[in-house]
Amino acid sequence: MILTEQNALGNVPGQIDLCFCAGRRPEVYFGFEAKKLNTRSGDGWASKADAYTSKEGMGRFISGKYSPEQKHAGMLGYVMDGDCPRAIACIGEKIADRRAELQMNPDTNLQQSQLVEDENVLATQHEIHQRPLTIHHLFLAA
Repeated sequence: MILTEQNALGNVPGQIDLCFCAGRRPEVYFGFEAKKLNTRSGDGWASKADAYTSKEGMGRFISGKYSPEQKHAGMLGYVMDGDCPRAIACIGEKIADRRAELQMNPDTNLQQSQLVEDENVLATQHEIHQRPLTIHHLFLAA
């Protein structure tokens, strides 16, 4: 099933890249936004961390375009060159630069997940209009 925000809310178009639904209620789901990282281009290497942390990446959860009622959301980073530590470092730098825009909780940054003990699974904490939001970040070597 492809879940769009139009299905869930009836007013905001958008398509979540990967979605896990719970039961028959379309507003109850866990959604992922996916981005390619560490890509090769004609000019060489590009981290793509800017797109990952932009309005078209993490910002879709911050703005409420995706998962506006949820307390958890996910980002998938497909690391095209397989160098997850470098991709994570680039994402961490961009997140630190965009703390205010991403409505990060004070004194938090990209940090180890409390749910999974894996160096490629991290989390960020946000406060969106008095609603806590944890974005879980999963970096996959391609």
